Formats: sequence, C-alpha cells, structure tokens
Amino acid sequence: MLRCPVIAPPRAGPVVLMLAGITLSLSACNSDAPTNQESSAAVATSASSWRAVQLGTLGGKGGEASAMNLAGQIVGYSERTDGSFHATLWENGAVRDLGTLGGRTSRATSINNLGQIVGFSETADGSEHAFIWESGVMHDLGTLGGRTSRALSINRSGVVVGFSQIANANERAFRWVNGKMIGMGTLGGRQSAALGINAAGQIVGRSEMPDGSYRAFIWKNGAMTALGTLGGRYTQANKINLSGQIVGYGETSEGHTHAILWYDGEVKDLGTLSGDRNSYGLDINTRGQIAGYSEKSSISGSETRAFRWAYGLLRNLGYLSPKPNRALGINDRYNLVGSSAGDAPGRTTPTMWTQW
Repeated sequence: MLRCPVIAPPRAGPVVLMLAGITLSLSACNSDAPTNQESSAAVATSASSWRAVQLGTLGGKGGEASAMNLAGQIVGYSERTDGSFHATLWENGAVRDLGTLGGRTSRATSINNLGQIVGFSETADGSEHAFIWESGVMHDLGTLGGRTSRALSINRSGVVVGFSQIANANERAFRWVNGKMIGMGTLGGRQSAALGINAAGQIVGRSEMPDGSYRAFIWKNGAMTALGTLGGRYTQANKINLSGQIVGYGETSEGHTHAILWYDGEVKDLGTLSGDRNSYGLDINTRGQIAGYSEKSSISGSETRAFRWAYGLLRNLGYLSPKPNRALGINDRYNLVGSSAGDAPGRTTPTMWTQW
C-alpha cells in the first residue's frame, strides 16, 4: 500500500513531524457511542446529524480518500482485484480507475474545482513520478533530476506543488507552472517539500534547517519564511486557504504532536481529543474548518479518530465509522474525506463524512 505523503516524516529528519508553543483550552466532542455500523453503508446518529459513508474500491479491499472539491468529486487511491493500488476518482456514485504512468501503483492526492487531479505514480522503469490528470489523460510531470517526485496539491489556476529528488537524491519543494517544474530551495538545510497551495499562489510545506531540524514554511512573493513552533524541533504546514490560514502539526515542548493553526502571526495549538497524546491537522477550507485525526500514541495506529475543528471546537467524528479512522480532506460544503477500518485486516476503506 502506498504511504500517505502528507504525514510521512522526512527521510533524513526526525521520526515524527511536529510543532509546539501556545496551548489553548479547547472543548472536545469525544462521544464514542455505538452506532450499529455496517461497512459500505451510511451510519448516522440523530444527536450528531453526521453520517459516515464508505465509498467502495476498484474491486479490492482497501484504499483511502485524500481530497474533495466543491462539486463533490473525491480522489485518493483504492485496491484492484489484482492487489495493486491505483489512483481513484469517486464521482456520482461511480468509482473510476485513473490508471498509472506505466507501473503497478499510483495515488491521487488533490483535485481542484475544475476537476484537474494530481498525485504520483510508479513508472515503467520502477521510479515514481508526479502526475496531473485531466480530460481522461495522466501526464508525467518529470523530476528535478532525481528518480522520484510527488505532486501533492493543485490550485484553481492549475499550479501544482510537491517535492522531487534532485541529482544527489535530496528532496526539494517544487512548483509546476506552465509545463515547467521549478525548484523552490530550502530554509538552509538539504531538503524541503511543498504540501499545499492556495488560489493566490501562496505555498506551504516543510524544510530542513541548517541544524537538521524541520520547520513549516510559507512561500510567497518568491521568499520562503519559517513559521512558528509549539516548542519542539519539528513543524509541518499542510494546507493554506485564501485567507492565509495555515494548518499543519508539530512537536510540543513535551514531545507530543499537536495539530496547529497559523494565522495573523499566531501559533494556535488545537489540542487533541480527550485521552489522546497526538493530533494532526491535514486540510482547511475557506471557512477555516479543519480536517484531521487524533491518536492515543504514535505507536497505536488502531486508536486514530477523525476530527473536524470549527469555531474553536475539536469535534470527534471517529465514533461514526469503524476505527482506526482519519480525515485527510475537507471542502467548503463541510464534507470530510479520509479512511476507516475495512473488512480485511490491515486494510482501510475510503470514507466520507457529511452533515445531514
């Protein structure tokens, strides 16, 4: 199964991606009431007015949804009957295989409101390349000189961001504009990755510092600037909306990982669901609502629970679908997408959470 590029630690960096700083007192909705769940069916409780829907696969038993646009098109990856995983588009009740760049596996990571899709795929020679999919065709975006590249976000103008290996195998953030992949540099270290871009062309991600630590950054007007921390050595910014609100996560001074909101110079610790140690903020919509997940420890993946943060409240959506579950994307209609436990051991199923 392909790993999620948004939350994976940098290859030459710390074991966990983190932030630390201002801790706010936040209430968390943490009901875990049973809901008579059935896989591949909608689940709801009258108290929550939310439902969880497992989206289906390309014939196999696993997968994950990564992003959803305003039109309700969802992208991610899912398993085929031959056991391979392919980039997938869910639209109008249908599950569409987006294919590969000649290899066995692929994954879609982002979709804009025009239906342009980006991600990464194995190629015929076994390397891994970023792609853009449009009008039914998957196009190879190439690399910055190395074997690997991944496209992780696309804005409404069709500008793509991600990371690519350079000739010495270090990874560098890139922008893909008008058919050309452009390296973005670092904050003084060897490696960087661009993870999100908004409609204004502002870009966020992570970069290695000269001391080997990793910091979240914002890139605008040609300059990369480090964002604040929660007291630890690691921060990562995953997405940015048009208002300039940035979501990510980072290490606290106690060594935990907490979801973070950066805005107007503030570093806001979003806390965790009750009883958990770690949380991860992965996407933000234009209204400032955040999708992510919370976990009891970095070892116990089975304890992950999806959440939505809105209006100062961290709400647990994990009780609506089988655990483990996690939310990776959110659109402007309050829908979240991600994954929840599937029927097969070790497999997760693409999932959408919607309000009634």
